[in-house]
This record gives sequence, structure tokens and C-alpha cells, in this order.
Amino acid sequence: MSDKINNYIEETKPLFRLLRTEAFRFIIIRYNHYSLINQLKEDLLRLFPDRSRFAVDGRDTNYRSLVDNYYKAARGFFYIENFEEILTKPEIYTGLNQRRDKLAQYPIALIVFVSSSTDELYARQIMEKMPDLWSFRSILLDLKVEISQLVQAGNLMQDFVNEQTTTTTTTLGGSTVEEKEQELNRLLRRVTEVQDSEISLLMSLFQQIAKILEDLWRHDEAIEYYLKLEKIEIEIDDNTGLGYTYNNVGLIYRKKGEWDIALKYYLKAEVIFKEIDDLGGIGTTYNNIGQIYDKKGEWDKALKYYLETDKIFMNIGDIASLGIIYNNIGGIYFQKGEWDKALEYHFKDQKIAIELGNKAGLGSTYNNIGLIYDNKGEWDSALEYYLKSETILKEVGDTFTLGTTYNNIGGIYSQKGEWDRAMEYYLKSETIRKDVCDKAGLGSTYNNIGTIYYKKGEFDRAMEYYLKSDAIIKEVGNKPDLGIMYNNIGAIYSIKGEWGKALEYYLKSETICNEVGDKAGLGRTYNNIGATYDKSGEWDRALRYYLKSESIRKEIGDKVGLAPTYNNIGIIYRRKGAWERAKEYFIKSAIIRKEVGDIVGLVTTYFNIGTGFLDNGDRKQGNAYIILAGFIARNQGMKNELSEMAWAIDPLIKELGDEKFMAEGKRLYDKIVLEQ
Repeated sequence: MSDKINNYIEETKPLFRLLRTEAFRFIIIRYNHYSLINQLKEDLLRLFPDRSRFAVDGRDTNYRSLVDNYYKAARGFFYIENFEEILTKPEIYTGLNQRRDKLAQYPIALIVFVSSSTDELYARQIMEKMPDLWSFRSILLDLKVEISQLVQAGNLMQDFVNEQTTTTTTTLGGSTVEEKEQELNRLLRRVTEVQDSEISLLMSLFQQIAKILEDLWRHDEAIEYYLKLEKIEIEIDDNTGLGYTYNNVGLIYRKKGEWDIALKYYLKAEVIFKEIDDLGGIGTTYNNIGQIYDKKGEWDKALKYYLETDKIFMNIGDIASLGIIYNNIGGIYFQKGEWDKALEYHFKDQKIAIELGNKAGLGSTYNNIGLIYDNKGEWDSALEYYLKSETILKEVGDTFTLGTTYNNIGGIYSQKGEWDRAMEYYLKSETIRKDVCDKAGLGSTYNNIGTIYYKKGEFDRAMEYYLKSDAIIKEVGNKPDLGIMYNNIGAIYSIKGEWGKALEYYLKSETICNEVGDKAGLGRTYNNIGATYDKSGEWDRALRYYLKSESIRKEIGDKVGLAPTYNNIGIIYRRKGAWERAKEYFIKSAIIRKEVGDIVGLVTTYFNIGTGFLDNGDRKQGNAYIILAGFIARNQGMKNELSEMAWAIDPLIKELGDEKFMAEGKRLYDKIVLEQ
């Protein structure tokens, strides 16, 4: 691959040198793939962490808004994406041209991006339409990268994207594994040719080599080169560089799942940045420390660091980094089951991503908003945001986060009872997560594939995938996900009638949920413990746990979780002979399940209502609900449910005939389920 096609490193060297001095600059950058914009923004954040950032989209701005934001920014970097659109708006380009002297009074690097799909004469157009501003032109770059085979890598039931990064794999050295390896070999040869006295060049080479090795997931080798860089930085007293090197080493250990070692390096970075009073460095490090506590399930500690980071970035005016922090704070509230609070922060993040034109970040944010609606039981809203996320992530080439979004789309179809559709998305997620070595994500996807087999009644296959997931979750040490996995393994043992074993796993889950403050998980676990006591005939103990589950799920607004809990409370009252009380809870369950589109759950609840009417002598009402449950289950291919209901459904099919049974089921479905 020629440098002409992958030219990022060589082209940006003079730009980075130019920007060392903070002054007004007019910089024009043409690019052939959006990932180049992301890479440049990442590098500018790394090299100049103390400078603020602001961005507008040339498609969606007007002159007044653009200049007001420019003056508000005051200093740092001001990005204009889709600058070619500005050249079609005379009121903007004429106004900017006339205000060039005032614009130049601010120490701002005005960086404009022009897509390579535009007219080849774009430079002449800028010169002709903005001659005064053109006279201030500092540099013009034409960045190119090979588009084909872009490789991304990165970062339980579903997943939260903890870091709103564009991609973890950079375009450094090329976009494919082959290109990166070729560039790595070139850099390694170059190191052997450099004299020890050429310190700046050696540092640059070590940093590039380490980053490419990290992109190739050769983490131990990457650490080796970062430590070579550390040695030089200590010798020349480059404390700022040393702080960021420690952060980079911590990041690699975090990817490896060695969180305590990662934390050790982040704390070393914190000490250095405090000594030199580097607020940007302190903010970045606090965010990284927060992510470690987040991964460890110590959410209150994580939140403390995120809120400290929020204060720092607000103080220095780093809007882009504020978006990342809002995303992470939202993630903490999500995991604590405080979904409305989580949405509040994700909508803040969304607003910033739109303002800055951060498409890749917006893709992650849409995924996270979808996940919250998912857990609130608002599945159509969730799917809308997941599909928005998918569109953007494909556009910007963020394959890593796409694996998460596919996993979550699968979850929606699973809850709607469309299991084959769900499996299709889970398998897409599995393929991506294997490709990018996303171990934690793969554990989640294995869990979800197991759940599909569980719902289909293929319990041995389900257990096979749960145990695959369990092994990965233990390896990466993710406590919250381990709580979910213990719940799922417990459910398999419960189905098999091994109640003691089921209870053992549920109690393990309860312990973890209490440790990490996972209220949503605790509500789920109490519901499952109740079900186990129910099956073993201990109804009073079962009711006690169901009511605990109901209380928590009401508190956090877990509408989806309330439906099965109401159903289970109804079962207990029916067993105890209190049919009117039981019916009240069954109807509560059915209302929620109908509202959220939980077809699978509706089958269970309608069948329970039907058998309850039969037990109390109302054959007409009882048969109607049993026929309705049977009709839905047959249409959905619900083997397990059909097997469990066969004792009541088969006699009705024999009595009515198959055709009449299904016709009556369709009539009842239209009347009861589809009626508003």
C-alpha cells in the first residue's frame, strides 16, 4: 500500500507542529473516510488535552449561530464538518470573509473538513468565495486511507457502551490488519536506524509502534514499547507525556481485564497530573479510574470519579469530554436501575454529540438510549433508537459498537417472541465480537443465545451457552453480569426440578446484586427465588419473595419485570384458593404484557386466567382463554409452552377440530389482544 493511499501519519506531522503555538489558524482538511476525522480529533485531544473543542455541521448551521458559537468558544479547536455546504450559503461565507480580522483575534484553530466526494476544485472555490479568510490559510491537507476491509476493535442480557469512543482501533498505519502489520514492520526497521541521540524521533516511533500493536491486540508487546517511552520521558522530565503514557498502559491492562494493574497505572498518572496542575490530564485520568470501578461493579465509587471529572471538564470548557462523562454517568444510573436519571444524562450526551457533529459518538448514545427504553418495556422506542444507532455505526465503520447494537436488537425480538429473528441478530453480534476479540461482549451474546434456547425449551443447549458465558464473565471479572448468569443457570436447574441447586445459584445472584447495588437484578432474583419456593410447595415463602420483587420493581419503574411478578403472585393466590385476588393480579400482568408487546408472556398469563376460571366452574370463560393462549403459542412456535399446556389444549382441539380451534383463537386474538 503506497503512502499516497494511507498518508495520515506523514500528512499530519506538520499540522501537529504548527498547532504547538496557540494562535488563530485556518486549516482545510479533505478526507476520503469519516474515520480520518475521528482519528484527527482523537490525536488532537491526546496532544492538546487542555484546549477546548467546539464543532458545527455545515449542513445545519446559519451565519448567526456559527459566529456566536465561535466567539463563545474563545480559544482551542473549532471544527466545521461538511464545509462544502458552507460554500453554497452566501450569507455564511460572505459574513465569515468580512469578519476575518475579528475571527483572527481569537487563539482558535478553525479546522474545516471537506469530503473527497466534492468537486476537485474545492480549494479554488474557497479562494474565490472567501479571499480574505483564504489569505490566513495555514495549511491544507488531503488525507487518504484505503476504504476496503476497515477493521475495528475495541472497547448481561444486554450491553451498555461504557466509553463513547469513536473506535478503539485507529487508522494509524492503515485500516486493515495487513496494512498495519506492514507499517509496523517499517517502523521497527526505522527504530534500528535511529541514533540514541535522536530522542524526539525515537519517542514518536515508540508511540506509533505501541499504538499499532495495541490495535493488533498484541497487548504485551504494546506495553513493552510504552515502557520504553516511559524511560525516555523520565530521563528528559517530560511529565505531561509520562502521565499520558501511564494512562495508555492502564488502558491496555483494562482491555486485558487486569483491572487492579490498570488502576495502579491510572493512580500514577493522577499523581503526575496533580503535580504539574494539568487539569485536562486529571480529568482524563479520573474518567479512566471511574471506568475501572464501573467494571468492578463498585458503582458509587465510579460515580464519585465521574462527577469530579464532570466538574473539571465544565471548568476548562471541554465540551467533547463532557459528552463522554455524561454517557458514563448515565451508564452508572442505568446499572443501578435508575432509568429516568440515566435517560437524563444520555439526552445531555446526545445534545453535545449533535452540537459537535460527533457521528460515531451519537451512534453509541442512540444505542444506550435504546437500552434504557428496552428496560422500561418501551420496546418500539428502544428499537427505533437501536436502528438509528445501527445506521450511524455502519456509516462511520464502528464495528465494535455495532456488535453491541446487534446484540441489543436481538434482545428486543427475543422479548417480542420473534426468536428466529432474535437469533439472527445474536449470531451477527457473535461474529463481530469474535472478530474484534470482545471477550466481555461475547460472554453477553452467548448468554442471550442460551436464553433463546431456554425459551424454545432446548434446555441442554441453553445450559451449554450459559456455561460458555459464565466462563468468559469469570475470566474478565464482571460482577454485575455474573449475577445475571447465576440467575439464568438457576432457571435451568429450576426447570429440571433441581430446586436446591436452583436456589443455590439464585442466592449467589442475590449476594452479588446487593454488593453492587443492582436493584433491577435484585428484583429479578427475588422473583426467581419466589418461583423456586413456589415449585417446591412453600407458597408463603414464595409470596414473600414475590412481594419483595414487586416492591423493588415498582420503585425503579421496571414495567417489564412487574408483569411476570404479578403473574406469579396471581398463581400463589390461586393455589391458596383466593381466585378473585389471583384474577386481579393476572389481569394486571396481562395489561402490561399487552401494552409492551410481550406476546410470550401473554400466553402464560392467558393460560393461567383460563385454568383459573375452569377451577372455579366457569367453563366458557376458561376455554376461551385457553384457546387464545394455544392459538398464540402455535403461531409463535412455542414448543415448551405448548408442551406444558397440552393437557388443557389437546382436548379442546379434539372437541372442536384443528381448523375451528384456530379460527376461534384468531377471533379471540382480534377481540382481546388487538382491541385498543
